[in-house]
Amino acid sequence: MKKFLIVLFAAIVLVGCNQKSREMGDEQAGKTLVGWYYYNLMENEINSLPKYLDEDFDKNVSQSDFFNQLKSRTEQYGPVEKAVLKDWKMVDTNKKQKIKKYEFTYDVKYEKGSSAVEKFYLIKRGDDLKIAKVEF
Repeated sequence: MKKFLIVLFAAIVLVGCNQKSREMGDEQAGKTLVGWYYYNLMENEINSLPKYLDEDFDKNVSQSDFFNQLKSRTEQYGPVEKAVLKDWKMVDTNKKQKIKKYEFTYDVKYEKGSSAVEKFYLIKRGDDLKIAKVEF
């Protein structure tokens, strides 16, 4: 009986650690994805951004309207100087379809001194993580 309890406890600990490891991996993947987004934005490589956008991104706003918003924002506030992750969380999961949705919130500082909070809604379909929506 004692061995059974030890094995059961060890299994529970391993499952918990495995879940935490996946969450940390998703956090790191999200930070990396948004990091590449900001890198391309800072380098004025807006044409490189579509590869980071989800197939359903156009349901929220057309890509051309989104790029026009980015250009307008850059003209008004200047280029992004610094973006710091403020918070992130999983907002939805569908185990049957292997879909997870996340919200990443960044504090962003622009070259002309303005600051803003920007939210990224990411979607993970299987192992593919993309940006589903951006709120300025």
